[in-house]
Amino acid sequence: MTNILASPEDTNLRVINTSNLNFQRRIAAFEGGIDLLLACGFRSDTESGALVFPPDGDLRYLKARKLELETGLKMLQRFAHHEATVKENLRRKDDRSKSPKKKSKKDSRSKSPKKEKKEKEDKSRRGKSKEPDATSSSVTNNDMKKALIEAKLKMEKNVQDIKAASTAKIREIERKNEGLAKEVQDLYTKLDKTIPRRDASTISRMKADDKKASGKAAATFGLTTSAFKTKGPGGAANRATSPSTGKGSSRGKKGKTVASTTLKKHVEPGTAVLQVDTMEGFEVGHRIRIGDKKNAEERWVVALGSLILSEPLKNGHMAGANIVSLGPASGDVQTKSFERACVMHFITSDIIQNLLVLPAINQGEKILTDRKAQRKFEKRKVDKHIVSSTPAFCQTVGAGDEKNTASSITSVNSVGKVIVKSEDTLVTLNEGFGFSQLNMMFDSFDLQQKGYIVEDDISSSLSPYLSALCIDGGTEPSTKLELFRSFPKTEEDGKSVVYWRNFVSFFRQTALPSGADPTSAWAKELWARGLSDSDVVCVVRAFALYLSPSAESLSVEEAVSSMLELSVDFNSNPDAPCTEELTQTTLTTVLAGKTTRVKLPCCGRKRPRPC
Repeated sequence: MTNILASPEDTNLRVINTSNLNFQRRIAAFEGGIDLLLACGFRSDTESGALVFPPDGDLRYLKARKLELETGLKMLQRFAHHEATVKENLRRKDDRSKSPKKKSKKDSRSKSPKKEKKEKEDKSRRGKSKEPDATSSSVTNNDMKKALIEAKLKMEKNVQDIKAASTAKIREIERKNEGLAKEVQDLYTKLDKTIPRRDASTISRMKADDKKASGKAAATFGLTTSAFKTKGPGGAANRATSPSTGKGSSRGKKGKTVASTTLKKHVEPGTAVLQVDTMEGFEVGHRIRIGDKKNAEERWVVALGSLILSEPLKNGHMAGANIVSLGPASGDVQTKSFERACVMHFITSDIIQNLLVLPAINQGEKILTDRKAQRKFEKRKVDKHIVSSTPAFCQTVGAGDEKNTASSITSVNSVGKVIVKSEDTLVTLNEGFGFSQLNMMFDSFDLQQKGYIVEDDISSSLSPYLSALCIDGGTEPSTKLELFRSFPKTEEDGKSVVYWRNFVSFFRQTALPSGADPTSAWAKELWARGLSDSDVVCVVRAFALYLSPSAESLSVEEAVSSMLELSVDFNSNPDAPCTEELTQTTLTTVLAGKTTRVKLPCCGRKRPRPC
C-alpha cells in the first residue's frame, strides 16, 4: 500500500503475486488475510491469479484503510506475540512432565560446550517468563478477542466518518451552487425591472398622486418598478428605513447606513455616473457617501441604472472604494436640497446637454466637414480650353517667273479675306485661317483619315495650301521638311506625329498654355474638325459666359440660353442658326433625354447645324 500511494502511476506496484513465498508466509497463512486486501480495494485477476489494484481505484480510500491497519497492527502484533509465547511455554511444560529423568554427571560432562551454552540460554529465558496457568490463558484469549472486535469497530467507524465527510462536502458544494444560481436569477429579475435613465428621472420628479396613478397603469400592463412607489405607509420611504438585506446593511436610522457597495473601477474628478458592484439597497433620493476619511464626498442619487449623482465628483477615487447609502432625505432641509438637486440635474442633462450642447456639437462637426469638402472642391484641378486664332498672312505675295506653276497669296485687309492661288485653283480664306479652313488644310494632308500627319504626308502632298504655307511673308520658299519641323509634334511609338490639336496650336500663338497643350483629352477627337467658325465661337463663348472658375459643365437650360443670346441674324451671317425655336427644340431634344449637364465637347458635337 505504501508503494502504491508513493507512486500511483507505476502499474507494476499495483500487482501482488499470490504465488510468492513471502506472500504465502505473511498474508495467505493467516485467516482473512486475502479478504483484508480485497476490502482495501484489490481485485483478483482471473488470468494470472494475482491481486491487482485497479487504475480507477480510490487512493483516498486505500490511504484510509492503510491508516486503520497501522493503528491496530501494533496491538495485533503484540497479542500475536503473546499468544505464541503462551503456546510455546505450554508445549515445553508438557515435554518436561512427560520425561522427568535426571541426567547423570557423566551425561552432563559428556555434553559439548555448544549444547551446554544452549541449555543455559533456555533456562534463563524460562526463568524470565512466568508460566501462565489455565485461568490466565483464558483471560488473555478474551482480551485478544475484545481487542480485535474493538479494532474492527474502529475501522468501520473510520469508514463511516470518511463517507460522512465526503457526503457533507458534496452537499455543501451543491448548496453553494444553488445559492449562486438563485443569486443570478435574482439579478436577472432586477435587470428586467430596471427602467431607462430618462424614464426614472421623469418619474422621480412627478408628484405623489401622479406617480401613484402612473404606477397603477404600469402594473396593468405588467410593468412593475420601485420608481412608482410613493412616500407614506408601506411606501419607498418606510422601505428605505427598514433593515436591508444587502451586504453590510443595517437599520436606516440617522447616522446609520442603509446599504453599501464598492466602486467597480477607478473614477476621475468630474465623474457623475458611478459603476458599482451591486445596486441592491440603493434607490433614487438616497444620499450616498463615496470614499473614506479626507476624500469622502456626499451626493444625492437622482437616477438609477448605475448610480447617477446630482453633481460631478470633485476628487478621484480608486477601484474598490466604499460607497454607503445614508438613506432618503429626512426633514424639510434635506428634502428641499434633494428637490433642488433633481431640478439642476434635469436642466443640465436633459435640457442644456441634450437640447443645446449635443445639437450644437453635431452641427459644428457638420459645418467643419462641409467647409473641408468645399475647400477641396475649390482647389481641384480644372482643365480649361481657350480657342483663339491670329492672322497668319497680311500682305500680297507676287507670282514667280512661271505663272502656270507658281503659287501666290493676296491679302485684302479691308474685307478680311485671303486669296490663295495655285495653278488652276483659287481659294478664298477668311483672314487668320478660321477653324473650317484649318480643317480643310488638315484633311488635304491627312488623305488616309488617320487623325494625324507624319513627315511623309507633307512631302508627298499636292495640296494648294502647301505652297501658301511655305511662303511666309515674302521670304524665300521654305522646304517641306522645315515646314513639318515647325509644327508642334507628339512622340508616339518612336515617331513624330502631328495631331489636329498640334496643327491648330501652330496658328494660335496667343492661346493660353492650357489651351495650346497638345496632350489634352479632346485634342485627339474628331468632333472639333467638323465645326464651322460660328459653331466654335458659340460653343466657346457659351461656356466662357456661364462657367465659373470651379465648374466644368453646363445644365441644358444654360447651354440653350447661352446659344440663343449669342445667335446673330441669319441674313447678316449665313453661319448663324435659323431661328430661336429650332435651336432650343433641337438641342433640348438631343440632350435632355440623356443627361442633365453638358460639357464642351458634347455641346460642340450636338449643336444644331445652320439652315
